[in-house]
Amino acid sequence: MLFIEQTPYRWSPVEAHTTGLPLLNYLPDGLALRAARRFSRRVQADVTWATLLRMGVRGGGQREIMRLLEGCDGETELLQPIQVGRDRIDLWYRASVGAGRPALKRALRAGLKAFKAVTGLVILPRVALAVRKVPGTGAEPT
Repeated sequence: MLFIEQTPYRWSPVEAHTTGLPLLNYLPDGLALRAARRFSRRVQADVTWATLLRMGVRGGGQREIMRLLEGCDGETELLQPIQVGRDRIDLWYRASVGAGRPALKRALRAGLKAFKAVTGLVILPRVALAVRKVPGTGAEPT
Protein backbone atom coordinates (compact mmCIF):
# COMPACT_ATOMS: atom_id res chain seq x y z
CA MET A 1 0.00 0.00 0.00
CA LEU A 2 1.28 3.47 -0.89
CA PHE A 3 -0.13 6.71 0.52
CA ILE A 4 0.64 10.00 -1.21
CA GLU A 5 -0.34 13.18 0.65
CA GLN A 6 0.59 16.87 0.53
CA THR A 7 1.86 16.64 -3.04
CA PRO A 8 0.99 19.88 -4.85
CA TYR A 9 -1.59 19.32 -7.60
CA ARG A 10 -0.17 20.21 -11.00
CA TRP A 11 -3.34 21.89 -12.33
CA SER A 12 -4.51 23.73 -9.21
CA PRO A 13 -5.67 27.27 -10.09
CA VAL A 14 -3.40 28.62 -7.34
CA GLU A 15 0.14 27.28 -7.01
CA ALA A 16 0.02 27.42 -3.21
CA HIS A 17 2.96 25.13 -2.40
CA THR A 18 5.94 27.16 -3.62
CA THR A 19 4.99 30.61 -4.93
CA GLY A 20 1.41 31.30 -3.82
CA LEU A 21 0.62 32.70 -7.28
CA PRO A 22 -2.65 32.19 -9.15
CA LEU A 23 -2.65 30.62 -12.62
CA LEU A 24 1.11 29.89 -12.53
CA ASN A 25 0.46 26.21 -13.25
CA TYR A 26 -0.98 27.12 -16.65
CA LEU A 27 2.05 29.09 -17.87
CA PRO A 28 4.95 27.67 -19.90
CA ASP A 29 8.05 26.99 -17.79
CA GLY A 30 10.02 30.09 -18.84
CA LEU A 31 7.11 32.44 -18.26
CA ALA A 32 6.28 30.74 -14.96
CA LEU A 33 9.88 31.29 -13.82
CA ARG A 34 9.75 34.99 -14.71
CA ALA A 35 6.38 35.41 -12.97
CA ALA A 36 7.61 33.61 -9.83
CA ARG A 37 10.73 35.78 -9.66
CA ARG A 38 8.77 38.99 -10.19
CA PHE A 39 5.53 38.48 -8.27
CA SER A 40 6.10 35.90 -5.52
CA ARG A 41 7.29 37.02 -2.11
CA ARG A 42 8.32 33.44 -1.40
CA VAL A 43 11.06 33.09 -4.02
CA GLN A 44 14.25 35.03 -4.59
CA ALA A 45 14.76 37.08 -7.74
CA ASP A 46 17.67 34.89 -8.88
CA VAL A 47 16.05 31.49 -8.30
CA THR A 48 16.55 28.95 -11.09
CA TRP A 49 13.86 26.80 -12.67
CA ALA A 50 15.66 23.66 -11.45
CA THR A 51 15.48 24.97 -7.88
CA LEU A 52 11.78 25.78 -8.19
CA LEU A 53 11.13 22.28 -9.52
CA ARG A 54 12.97 20.75 -6.55
CA MET A 55 10.85 22.96 -4.28
CA GLY A 56 7.70 21.46 -5.85
CA VAL A 57 6.47 24.26 -8.11
CA ARG A 58 4.96 21.95 -10.73
CA GLY A 59 3.50 19.25 -8.54
CA GLY A 60 1.84 16.18 -9.96
CA GLY A 61 -1.51 14.64 -10.70
CA GLN A 62 -3.37 11.39 -10.26
CA ARG A 63 -2.92 10.25 -13.88
CA GLU A 64 0.79 11.05 -13.84
CA ILE A 65 1.36 9.18 -10.57
CA MET A 66 -0.64 6.14 -11.71
CA ARG A 67 1.27 6.11 -15.03
CA LEU A 68 4.57 6.09 -13.15
CA LEU A 69 3.39 3.21 -10.96
CA GLU A 70 2.38 1.16 -14.02
CA GLY A 71 6.07 0.59 -14.65
CA CYS A 72 6.39 -1.27 -11.34
CA ASP A 73 5.96 -5.04 -11.07
CA GLY A 74 2.30 -5.97 -10.92
CA GLU A 75 -0.90 -3.99 -11.33
CA THR A 76 -1.94 -1.14 -9.06
CA GLU A 77 -5.37 -0.06 -7.90
CA LEU A 78 -6.41 3.43 -6.82
CA LEU A 79 -8.40 3.29 -3.58
CA GLN A 80 -11.20 5.73 -2.81
CA PRO A 81 -11.72 7.36 0.62
CA ILE A 82 -14.28 5.42 2.67
CA GLN A 83 -14.59 6.87 6.18
CA VAL A 84 -13.90 10.50 5.37
CA GLY A 85 -16.52 11.03 2.71
CA ARG A 86 -17.47 10.01 -0.76
CA ASP A 87 -14.54 11.48 -2.70
CA ARG A 88 -11.20 13.29 -2.52
CA ILE A 89 -12.96 16.66 -2.28
CA ASP A 90 -14.43 15.54 1.05
CA LEU A 91 -10.99 14.33 2.12
CA TRP A 92 -9.44 17.73 1.33
CA TYR A 93 -12.28 19.57 3.08
CA ARG A 94 -12.05 17.53 6.27
CA ALA A 95 -8.26 17.89 6.40
CA SER A 96 -8.31 21.65 5.85
CA VAL A 97 -11.41 22.83 7.70
CA GLY A 98 -9.57 23.51 10.98
CA ALA A 99 -7.03 25.75 9.27
CA GLY A 100 -9.28 28.83 9.27
CA ARG A 101 -11.78 30.49 6.93
CA PRO A 102 -14.50 27.82 7.26
CA ALA A 103 -17.10 29.76 5.23
CA LEU A 104 -14.68 30.17 2.32
CA LYS A 105 -13.77 26.48 2.45
CA ARG A 106 -17.43 25.44 2.49
CA ALA A 107 -18.06 27.61 -0.56
CA LEU A 108 -14.97 26.24 -2.30
CA ARG A 109 -16.06 22.68 -1.51
CA ALA A 110 -19.49 23.36 -3.05
CA GLY A 111 -17.85 24.87 -6.14
CA LEU A 112 -15.45 21.93 -6.48
CA LYS A 113 -18.33 19.47 -6.21
CA ALA A 114 -20.28 21.37 -8.89
CA PHE A 115 -17.22 21.46 -11.17
CA LYS A 116 -16.78 17.71 -10.70
CA ALA A 117 -20.45 17.08 -11.46
CA VAL A 118 -20.20 19.01 -14.74
CA THR A 119 -16.74 17.96 -15.94
CA GLY A 120 -15.91 14.77 -14.05
CA LEU A 121 -12.63 16.40 -12.97
CA VAL A 122 -11.40 16.85 -9.41
CA ILE A 123 -9.25 19.96 -8.96
CA LEU A 124 -7.69 20.38 -5.52
CA PRO A 125 -4.71 22.26 -4.08
CA ARG A 126 -2.90 19.00 -3.39
CA VAL A 127 -2.92 15.34 -4.37
CA ALA A 128 -3.99 12.75 -1.81
CA LEU A 129 -4.00 9.16 -3.05
CA ALA A 130 -3.97 5.65 -1.68
CA VAL A 131 -2.70 3.01 -4.10
CA ARG A 132 -2.24 -0.69 -3.55
CA LYS A 133 -0.74 -3.51 -5.48
CA VAL A 134 -3.46 -5.82 -6.77
CA PRO A 135 -3.09 -9.17 -4.98
CA GLY A 136 -1.80 -11.99 -7.15
CA THR A 137 0.01 -9.81 -9.69
CA GLY A 138 3.63 -9.02 -10.23
CA ALA A 139 6.80 -11.03 -10.24
CA GLU A 140 6.86 -14.19 -8.15
CA PRO A 141 9.64 -14.45 -5.56
CA THR A 142 12.51 -16.69 -6.61
